[in-house]
Amino acid sequence: MSDAGPFPRRSHRSPQGEGDPDSDAKGAILSVRDLQTTLGPAGAQAVVIDDISFDLAEGEVLGIVGESGSGKSITALSIMGLLMAPGKVTRGQVLFDGQDLLRMAP
Repeated sequence: MSDAGPFPRRSHRSPQGEGDPDSDAKGAILSVRDLQTTLGPAGAQAVVIDDISFDLAEGEVLGIVGESGSGKSITALSIMGLLMAPGKVTRGQVLFDGQDLLRMAP
């Protein structure tokens, strides 16, 4: 018998629920849907984050891993609303406790 530690483990989700905004969002304290972020000046923006979606229930922990330059920090900054210009979230929702953080006034 192994000790799973203080953090709950989530079993692998089946692909049939992917893309459905309500499939896993019930019970999620943080729900990110179809997040897209661009960087660059007007007319020359490059999509650097495209179609990121995940849900986190209260007490869950998410680790984002990847190579240097793969978008981990830009994803986190986009979710928190701390992306500096010329970065811009161009699509998606970030729901925290049911409120879309991207639509709130700073």
